[in-house]
This record gives sequence, structure tokens and C-alpha cells, in this order.
Amino acid sequence: MLAGAVSLSARTWTSADDSKQLEGEFQSFDAEKNEVAIEVDGKTVTFALDKLSKADQEFVKKQGEDSKEVDVAELFAKAKTHHLVDGKFEEMQFEGKPDYYLIYFSASW
Repeated sequence: MLAGAVSLSARTWTSADDSKQLEGEFQSFDAEKNEVAIEVDGKTVTFALDKLSKADQEFVKKQGEDSKEVDVAELFAKAKTHHLVDGKFEEMQFEGKPDYYLIYFSASW
């Protein structure tokens, strides 16, 4: 019987020269510094991206593509929104990012 705690998103990372490996979970990628942060045994370690294997570099870049920040101001500028004026809904256009957000979710099971 094998017992232990392993993160479901942990993976084996390999050095660029294929001489070292470590088990860890991807945390973040800083494109400006070209550094990747990986959590290993509860601690975050940072590596220059070029210190990792080509496969790991591609994985990191893919994660970055999947998690690009959303420009909220751009979304609101494109959205067709309405507000209530004197008991009637009127179309409105946002200018810039809202100061606050209200999120309402309702589901029926």
C-alpha cells in the first residue's frame, strides 16, 4: 500500500541539461523577468525559464496563454449595458473601469 499526499497538478520538472528533476506545482510565470515560480514541498522556488527543459518551457508558456489577464475596461466598453433612469432602462456606455462590481448568481436545482 502506498500512502502520501501528492498535488493533482504537480508535475516532474526537468533541467535544461536533463541532469536534474524535481516534483512541483506550477505557480506563476513572470514574462518580464522570464522566471517561473514552482511550489516544491510547500515552498516556492523561482527559476529562469531557460534553466528548464524545452518541454517544461512550452508547458509554462501554455499556462501563461491560458491565464492572460482580462482587460475589464475593454469588456465593459464592448458590453451592451443598461441602467435604470426614472423607472425605465436606458442603454449606457461605460467609460473606464467601474469602481465596484456587483455579482449576482442564482441557480435552481
